[in-house]
Amino acid sequence: MAWLAATTGARHDYLFYLQQWRAVLAGGDPWAGSNAYGPAHNALAPLLGFGAFGPKYFMVALLLLASTLLAAKLWRARGGAGLYGPYLLALPTNFLLVGMGVIYGLNDGLVAALVIGAVLARERRAWLSGALLGLAALVKYYPLVLVLPFALEGRRFRPDVMLAAAMVFAAGMALAYALWGPAVFSAIVFGAERGPKLLSIVNALTTVPGAETLVRWLSDANVYFVAGAAAMATAAAWWCRLHWLEAGAVTLLAVLLAYKTGHQQFWIPWLALIASLPLAGSRRSDRMALAALPLVLFLSLYQWGYQFGSDGYVRTLGWVRAYGGFVAFPLGVATLAAWFLPWNRPRALAREERPLTGPGSTSSPP
Repeated sequence: MAWLAATTGARHDYLFYLQQWRAVLAGGDPWAGSNAYGPAHNALAPLLGFGAFGPKYFMVALLLLASTLLAAKLWRARGGAGLYGPYLLALPTNFLLVGMGVIYGLNDGLVAALVIGAVLARERRAWLSGALLGLAALVKYYPLVLVLPFALEGRRFRPDVMLAAAMVFAAGMALAYALWGPAVFSAIVFGAERGPKLLSIVNALTTVPGAETLVRWLSDANVYFVAGAAAMATAAAWWCRLHWLEAGAVTLLAVLLAYKTGHQQFWIPWLALIASLPLAGSRRSDRMALAALPLVLFLSLYQWGYQFGSDGYVRTLGWVRAYGGFVAFPLGVATLAAWFLPWNRPRALAREERPLTGPGSTSSPP
């Protein structure tokens, strides 16, 4: 993957990244164009001092390091059971991670690296887990929805996770405001006003005759749907006493299904959470990881077609761009249903909370 990153140059959104970073170095407004990113994205600009691909190499290196550390943790905790399935299919062999995260070098790979860091830190340094989530949210804002799930412990929320995330995020935004003024909020507005794209069900509905009013309403009110999905998913995780890793996967999936701008790269941090699920150490989390594999494989296949089998689904296989949401959304909903239905009764839930034990297991009960 390091070789791929070094030999594929600047492609896709990385070309826009270069414009934004050069604007930062020139003292301009980095949000003057189509910049939907947080201030930590701008902080990568000085890496251009190592060449145009300095930031790309940095992001890919962190992603590969985080993936390797996660593999080592899974091996210590679960042995082959932690690696020979969800991890391999979700990260190193997944075309979405290889394509968007490594070949294109998109900053969602950096977000995924920070989320993996938050996963690895959560057990012993919960405050650091929250701080890394706050930093991830300064790159792109959607990791904020993971703060409450990562703070879950049974029916309570750990304040150290929430406080650390809030402090890092607030400090980063305050510093960005001091440097660039109100322009720092442009990315939030831009993200809310973007039209439906690719894997979004709202985008797929634009192909339905007579659905124009529905599509317009879903687009205009999308911020409420995203907030509602995050709140309901976190509440369901709290009610069912899910492990914090399970809660994170549930909440992020619900948000991705609700968000109208359905770019596939947004799913890379979710793939990292699926790869991490065996660390929860219960039969429930193992079954959740297995139930997610159809969606994991679909995302990989979708990216393969986008990057290697077509021209980004524009002229070649253009119908995939139009109708992709009709596959991604039902598959995502089916994944959520599979995660909850088998253990929605108290007795079943109690049985599932028994931890797995075995050679090399370091897991604790959820």
